[in-house]
Amino acid sequence: MSEAVSEEMRTILYSGAYEEREYEVLSRLLEPSDRVLELGSGLGFITVVCAQRCSSVSSVEANPQLLDTLRETFRRNGVAPQLVSGMVSSSDEEQTLFVARNFWSSSTYDRGGAATRVGGLAFGRLLTEHRPTVLVIDIEGAELGLTHETIAPGVRAVVIELHAKVTGSEGARLVRDWIAGQGFELTRDWGDRSVVVYERPRRPSRAEP
Repeated sequence: MSEAVSEEMRTILYSGAYEEREYEVLSRLLEPSDRVLELGSGLGFITVVCAQRCSSVSSVEANPQLLDTLRETFRRNGVAPQLVSGMVSSSDEEQTLFVARNFWSSSTYDRGGAATRVGGLAFGRLLTEHRPTVLVIDIEGAELGLTHETIAPGVRAVVIELHAKVTGSEGARLVRDWIAGQGFELTRDWGDRSVVVYERPRRPSRAEP
């Protein structure tokens, strides 16, 4: 397992608590025809869940230390999602990632990690190239930098983990307003306000009254 995974993280993994809310939501939400774009691969658990259910999955990971672990995770689970290396932002310009000892603390915000320059990936270009119907976002606070971007009309659902501890409660509110302001409705929200789910209202067919 990658050195970016601390003993604390290993304990969480072995307990089965890792990404349990995303797993619950996506197991219900995903359809075989969906095209998933995941921003923030982590250890690839959610990527595998998506790839076992959908025809097309692309996953973006900024932390270069996790890429080999991700490829091995995909191989061991018999899936082949497209893995894209780089940091999602509003442009393709190179970005600074602060890589922490515990991978899930790595962030664009300096919280004591080692500053590492990584390639930038423009949010709008990713949407154009991968044409997702479901967007999964877990990028440790960098979501705040996307709030002036447009979510493509082909996206029917957004599953996002908010990081108020990093962005502040006001930052989390701005992210919520960004998604809701583009025609999505909040359909799932746990009490601690971390993982939230937004879906576009289903348009009635012409045959429906």
